[in-house]
Amino acid sequence: MTYLELACRSLIALVFCVSAVSKIRTVSTFRDFNAWLAGMPIIPKRGHTAAAVVFVGGELLIVGCLIIPAANGLGFLLAAVLLVAFSAGIYLAMRQELRKPCLCFGASTLPLGWPHLARNAGLFCVALVGFLDAGAVGGRPAGIAISISAALVLTLLFIFFDDLADLFLETTPL
Repeated sequence: MTYLELACRSLIALVFCVSAVSKIRTVSTFRDFNAWLAGMPIIPKRGHTAAAVVFVGGELLIVGCLIIPAANGLGFLLAAVLLVAFSAGIYLAMRQELRKPCLCFGASTLPLGWPHLARNAGLFCVALVGFLDAGAVGGRPAGIAISISAALVLTLLFIFFDDLADLFLETTPL
């Protein structure tokens, strides 16, 4: 592993793990996510429950692939595909002027919009870099610790991206 690949793998695995767990941590949170999907323009009305299971299952599959060294490339590829699907849904919601908040990491007040597309684009780039670097070997303990530490910090930025975007996009009267 190279340090960059390890950081990318850790970041993507943590982001998708937190995302999946935030949707399934209780029955009511999964119901909320399922109901939220029912109102999304890209999901057929009858298919929202299946879509909810596929999205959460896909997120957990990505985490599993990124934990298993031989499947890292597949994990990065699946992450990129799922991020494109999420981005397509966000873009369609924006085009239809749906003002729904994002439920990617639990409850949020920031409506789906450009900040979410920017976050997904950033995660897509991380997945792409990880995919291109997957399969490398080697590493020293200090480099591994630094890589994982950097991934943890960046993971927090991605997870709390809604809060940060809401903070910086908030307009206050002078």
